[in-house]
Amino acid sequence: MTEKPNVPSWGYRALRVGSVIAMCLYLTSGWNRLPNASILLGPLWLVYEFHDLTSCAIALILFAALISPVLKPCVLTGGLAAVAFPLWLVAGVLGEGTEC
Repeated sequence: MTEKPNVPSWGYRALRVGSVIAMCLYLTSGWNRLPNASILLGPLWLVYEFHDLTSCAIALILFAALISPVLKPCVLTGGLAAVAFPLWLVAGVLGEGTEC
């Protein structure tokens, strides 16, 4: 008897891709509402405020860390996302704080 290889089904992959697309759509809709958006935009607040390369790099690195479990699900990427999510929120709080 041949065993089926241990690979995720297409439905599972579609769900993972759909979650990344939904996050991107949320970020896009939030970007259009700045500066009246939530802290869930994270480092995009910093990009909106400062328009510099450092802010863009922070946003890109944290976004990549957040979606890493979707691209390659394992314990390491899950841990990376678990660390990145609070940092994303802290960046959102700091970015929103610059609006005062």
